[in-house]
Amino acid sequence: MAITFISFDGIDGAGKTTLIREVHELLRMSRSVYSSYAPSWRDDVTRRSEVDNLHPWVQIFEYIQDFKFLQEKFAALPDNTIVLQDRWADSTYVYQNIPPNDTEAPYLNGVVHPDITFYLQCFPITAFDRLTAKGETPDLEELQNLSDRYTKFMAEESIRKYRLIVPIPWHFDLEQQIDLVCYHIRAFELKRLATS
Repeated sequence: MAITFISFDGIDGAGKTTLIREVHELLRMSRSVYSSYAPSWRDDVTRRSEVDNLHPWVQIFEYIQDFKFLQEKFAALPDNTIVLQDRWADSTYVYQNIPPNDTEAPYLNGVVHPDITFYLQCFPITAFDRLTAKGETPDLEELQNLSDRYTKFMAEESIRKYRLIVPIPWHFDLEQQIDLVCYHIRAFELKRLATS
C-alpha cells in the first residue's frame, strides 16, 4: 500500500472523531486524505453480532472481516493518500479483553498494521461526561476498565516496535493534539522518503 495509514484509538468519548475531522480538514488543503470509521457496518451481520451480544470470538471474526473490507477500499486509493482511521484492530482486542500477547493469532492474518497509532488518553469521568452530554448512557466502571486495558495494551504494543504508537496526553487541548498528529505524520513520511 502506497498510503500512510494512521489509526486513532482510545475509549469512547476520548475525542477521536473530533480530532480526525479537524486533522482531515487541515491536511486536505495540500494532500489526498481519506477518513474512515470502524466498524464500517459493511453489512447487517456485523451490526447484529454486536447488538445481539454474541460470543466475543464471533464478534471478533466479524470485525476482522470488516477490517479486511476496509483494506480493500484503502488499496484503491491514490498513492500518497493519508488514511485517518477511527479505531482499528486494537479496539477489538481491548473491548473484547483479549490478552495483548495474542495479537499474532492466526485470525489476524491479512489485517495490516497502521504506520502510526495515536492513542488518545482520556480520564474515564471526562469521557463519561462527554458521552452523557451527547445523550448516551455510558457505564463509568466499564469506561475505567477499558481505559486500564488500553493503557496496558498500548504499553505492550509499543515494545513490539513494528509501528509507532504516540500517546496523546489527556491534558492536550484540540489544537495541541492536531499539532502533535501533524508533526508525527510529517516526520514519518520524511523518514520513509529518505529510506526509499
